[in-house]
Amino acid sequence: METKYVVIGVLAVLNAPLYYLAGKLIFGDLDSFLEALKYWFTPDMWSWFRGEGWADMMAEWKLGLFLAICGGLVYVEYLLTIKLLPGG
Repeated sequence: METKYVVIGVLAVLNAPLYYLAGKLIFGDLDSFLEALKYWFTPDMWSWFRGEGWADMMAEWKLGLFLAICGGLVYVEYLLTIKLLPGG
């Protein structure tokens, strides 16, 4: 296995406390996170027909922001880590 995939995997696991913190800041509680997941998998038209269109959009926006922050953390840490590794 290539070193970069191992580094990315290790960073992704070690960042779990940061994911928790980001989730707490963005969603506030587990119910809000689960609601965002529910809206993520619900077709947007269903939400609009039920009168939940704006709630759906906000929940999906929060979830997208959360995923971008988590992925961005790993990416930036990976870039910093490969500069420190031999051959990087």
